[in-house]
Amino acid sequence: MTHRRLCIFLLFCLAAGGCAPVIVPPAIAAKDAVPVLIADYGYHSTLILPRPDSGGMIEYAYGDWTYFGQNQKSVGTALHALMASDQATMGRRMLDREVNQPGLKEALGAKTILRFDAPREKVEELERALEQRFSARLDSIVYSPVHQLYFVKDDEPYGVGHNCNHFTAQWLARLGCRVEGMVLSSSFRLKEPAPAGDTASAHSATQPTSMPTRATTGGGYATGSNSRTASLASHVKPAPNQ
Repeated sequence: MTHRRLCIFLLFCLAAGGCAPVIVPPAIAAKDAVPVLIADYGYHSTLILPRPDSGGMIEYAYGDWTYFGQNQKSVGTALHALMASDQATMGRRMLDREVNQPGLKEALGAKTILRFDAPREKVEELERALEQRFSARLDSIVYSPVHQLYFVKDDEPYGVGHNCNHFTAQWLARLGCRVEGMVLSSSFRLKEPAPAGDTASAHSATQPTSMPTRATTGGGYATGSNSRTASLASHVKPAPNQ
């Protein structure tokens, strides 16, 4: 490791710790709203979507294949992932839990969890796109007992300017959200959207929360307490930061 690379890495860490991108959800009618979660694991963020029809949720993550997918974590592999990653990965796991179920943050091992509502059509569209993207590389699938995620290789390059938090921001944009500020860390914050015409505005939570206080139902998304785990699923236990 060169002195220059170490300095760059330390400066990046300091910059990331002082920035908090803000999520501005779209203003939507209650009948079209579907709950979405963003989990913050300290420096790594993930997207959690409700699973249509079958209940439960599905979590998607993105990172470097060696550092994240293979759990080979050191200063050297961290620098390589940020500066010269040669393979990205997408992670996924089925969660046998509901969006309103208490104790979700502790079960995931997350630092914070944000919840907001997104248009049902956009949530379904994004879930299909991520499912197709993950399924296209099942030939490379591996399971990480440390992260309790299934990983596949991903074709989009990973790096310091295109990391997991940038991907979270991209996924948020596809849900109709606006992300304000520079995306340098996983410490997303939530901002109340403006009302949509004469419809009720979205919930007014502006701070991270470990569980939502209001149930959202509609369409094919289940929000009750009965759920079952689908294929490639596992019961969730607290996991170390990703």
